[in-house]
Amino acid sequence: MGIFTNLQTSLFQIKSSLKGNSDLRKLLYYGTSDALAKDDVDYSLINDYIYLNPVFNINVEPFNKSNFITINLVEFSENKEESLFEGALRVNIMCKNTLWELDDEKIRPLEIIENVYNLLNNRKFDISHKLHFMSSQLVVLNEEISGYMVIFGLEEGAGWEYEF
Repeated sequence: MGIFTNLQTSLFQIKSSLKGNSDLRKLLYYGTSDALAKDDVDYSLINDYIYLNPVFNINVEPFNKSNFITINLVEFSENKEESLFEGALRVNIMCKNTLWELDDEKIRPLEIIENVYNLLNNRKFDISHKLHFMSSQLVVLNEEISGYMVIFGLEEGAGWEYEF
C-alpha cells in the first residue's frame, strides 16, 4: 500500500475510534448540560457529528449541528535527509457557545478534547506512525459557535502496537 492509501485508511480508523467512545457520542449528540448523564447514543447516529472534510458553512445540513468534530491532515511531507514521512493532523472541536458549560463544573469542548487526547495521543496512526499531541488553540467561528483546534504531530517509525 502507498503512503496516501495508508493515510486515507488511517483517517477512517481515527473517525471510527472517536465514534466508539461513549462519552464523546453523548457530548456531541446531546445539547444539554447533563449530556454525560444521559443514555448512551447509538454508534450509527454519531456519523453526522464527526467529519473528515473541512466545514465551511455551519448553517446548512449536515453541518448545522450544535457540536461537531472535523479531522483533517493539514500538513505532510517527506524528510529526505532521514527518509521519514512527517505531518500534522488537525482535530477541530466546535460547540455552540450556549452549550459550553456542563454539569459538575465541566466545559464541553475541554471534555471532548480530553477524550480525543486519550484516544489519539501516542497511538499508532498507520503502519509505522504514531500521533503525538502538539498544541491546542481557541477558534471562534462566529457569535454562536466556537471551540478548539487540536494539532497532533505525525511521527514515522514510532508507531505503537495499538490498533484502532
